[in-house]
Order: sequence, then structure tokens, then C-alpha cells
Amino acid sequence: MVLLKVIVLLVVFTSCWAEEEKELSVSELLWRANKDVVHTEDEPLVIDDIAYDNENERNADQCTSSGCMWPRSADGNVYVPYVIANHYTSRELSIIERGLESFTEVSCIRFIKWTGQRDYLSIQSHNG
Repeated sequence: MVLLKVIVLLVVFTSCWAEEEKELSVSELLWRANKDVVHTEDEPLVIDDIAYDNENERNADQCTSSGCMWPRSADGNVYVPYVIANHYTSRELSIIERGLESFTEVSCIRFIKWTGQRDYLSIQSHNG
């Protein structure tokens, strides 16, 4: 009987926790997941899911006002080069690649493998 009560409590607790999590923004979820992580000095500053070399880089207005976005190609698409670090499992790599491909269905963004372009996304996992 005690085991049944524990299982019921776990199911109720898990259900309540899941409902609470669904209402949180992505930023809040990321903050909760990373709030207790201890970073080393050689790691970049990470806020939400963006890495910065220093606090001054956080101002997106500087970037958008100077036109530093990836250009739209003649075919109307925006091609964004990316590289994925090699420390992911094949399953994790597949999930990341499917996520990138999903942008094709809803936007003009097309992620392409990095071939030496100056600007590119580097997808990697550090602490957090």
C-alpha cells in the first residue's frame, strides 16, 4: 500500500511539474537548467543559449543597425553556414540536424555545412 501511495504521489508530482514547465519561457527554462553550473575562466560568457566573448557584445542593436545579418541570396533564401562539434553522439547529431532542417519548412533560412566562410554558427556543448 505504501508503494502504491509513493507511485501515485510521483505521478501527481511529475504531472504538476510538467504543467508548470510548459508555461515557462525558453529563456526561463534555460536559466533554470544552467543557474547552478560552474563555468571555467576559459569559457565564453553564456546567456540563455548565446555565447559572448564579453558582456559588451550582448547589444543586438549594434549588429542589426550596421547590417551584419546574413544576406538574402538571389533565390530569396538566407544561407547560414554551421559546424557541429564532434563530441555529440550520432543520435544527438541527428536531433540537431533535424532541428536545423525544420527551419526550411517555416522560413527562408537554410542551414548549410560550413566550408570556411568567415561568419558561421558553431554548435557545441560546454557546461550548462
